[in-house]
Amino acid sequence: LQTARNTGVHHGIIQNMRYQAGPARVKEMLDRGDLGRIFHVRVVFGYFVPKRVTNRPAWFYQKEQSGGGIVHDMMAHFFDLLQYMLGPVEGIYCDMMTAFSEREDADGHRFRSEVEDAATVVMRFRSGVIADVFASWVRRKHEEVPFFEIDGELGSVICSFNELKVQSHERTADFSYDPTRQQTGYEEGWEPVPLKPTNPFEVQLRNFIAGIIAGQPCKPDWEDAVATHRLIEAAYESADTGRAVTPGGTTGG
Repeated sequence: LQTARNTGVHHGIIQNMRYQAGPARVKEMLDRGDLGRIFHVRVVFGYFVPKRVTNRPAWFYQKEQSGGGIVHDMMAHFFDLLQYMLGPVEGIYCDMMTAFSEREDADGHRFRSEVEDAATVVMRFRSGVIADVFASWVRRKHEEVPFFEIDGELGSVICSFNELKVQSHERTADFSYDPTRQQTGYEEGWEPVPLKPTNPFEVQLRNFIAGIIAGQPCKPDWEDAVATHRLIEAAYESADTGRAVTPGGTTGG
């Protein structure tokens, strides 16, 4: 990054989640203050990868080639998106597990898997927002992945890449609990928001080329990549120590 700054190299990275239809619209809503003061965020991601890896490349589960497991693979996207939406992270706690210490590739060749299959990360943002992100390769999914929830004082949103629903404060029903009855009404008050599907990779490539032509920097760039990687390192440090970590700083309590 410093070399690129010193030499004036035009640099950028791919972070497709910023430009998916659902998250992009949510970003607009947050920038306008539609949801008011944000309280918390929840992200769920996961699907099942069997012990014999047939639905993705086996090298993802070989640390020498991948560098890490699902934190290295997926949290990079979620850390970038959440900081893009909500600002800097000041504290992070992570726990993880390896479901299969031994796996097989599609041809049945066995290998030792030293990477995590599932992880949960709790973050506190400088603004006071708290977030939890759960990602797993050993989970049976029951929703479109990834799935996002954001709750604010004036309203909440739930979204995937191509679907978005909002519930305003005025349409939020009072909650009551009866242990003898099945709960109902939890789908009431949610209004779908029309979205225009887009190819996020095309959007980013066009922005990058336009930046070269205009001589203007393009986001996200290597500075964003460094910030994201510091969060990844903090997550691994937290998992190793069992303590919350200040990204790029010292271990917390």
